[in-house]
Amino acid sequence: MKATRARRIIQITVFIGMFIIPLLNLLEIYFIKGTFISMDIGSLGIADPVMIFQALLSGMSAAGVLLVSVVIPLLLVLFFGRVWCSWACPYTLILQLAERLPFLRKRILSNKAKATANNFRVRLLRYAVFIGFFVLVGIAGVPILHLFSPPAVISTQALLLVKTAALSVELLFIVVILVIDLRFSYRFTCRVLCPTGTCLSLFKTSKSLQVQYAGECSNCGACVKACPMKLDPKQESGDRLCYNCGECIEACQDASKPLKWGFGEK
Repeated sequence: MKATRARRIIQITVFIGMFIIPLLNLLEIYFIKGTFISMDIGSLGIADPVMIFQALLSGMSAAGVLLVSVVIPLLLVLFFGRVWCSWACPYTLILQLAERLPFLRKRILSNKAKATANNFRVRLLRYAVFIGFFVLVGIAGVPILHLFSPPAVISTQALLLVKTAALSVELLFIVVILVIDLRFSYRFTCRVLCPTGTCLSLFKTSKSLQVQYAGECSNCGACVKACPMKLDPKQESGDRLCYNCGECIEACQDASKPLKWGFGEK
């Protein structure tokens, strides 16, 4: 339970931070400013890679200069995999809390049992959606992916709420995808739709931090049932869909402890 507790603390800290940052700016404290689209910490710029790449595609003149701001997020992925999505994304926290609602539990368990991640159709759909987003950017000639990235929308809404005491119509996107995830298709947003998650996963390598399987186990299937991405941790922990939540490790009750964290393929 230590990993779950640590993950929840980080998630909550990041979530609260979305409101604290604009509040500090209102108090004219600008050491840290911005949203999850683009943030400045002192002189250090950090930006969502997918937002910078779409800016380049749409021809924004300053996009090339902003490329340096994707270094930290990409290094994070190269070393630790897609941990942003499971350990820090505010939408993941909201989704996890919503999934605990008693009146939704039966529906969620049913949708989870039906869902599958390791098949050609899901992977094809995931990358088709991602490519489709960039085709839209190219056609429109303006950056629009911030409208479809849950962490971008949520952090922008947090900023608006603090600075103007109002919310925009973009919040409806979060409501819609939350309904889809909870009522119709298990974790559809994280597994297929989110452009930020897909973009980050492209930079994960076989050397990145991942769950490793070593030794024998009883094949009880507890790790497979626990995986939010519907992967088999014994065979697919290196899959780009895995976001290193560690729930499979915690779900394993086998005395031999065959699942563990490690860098590179076992």
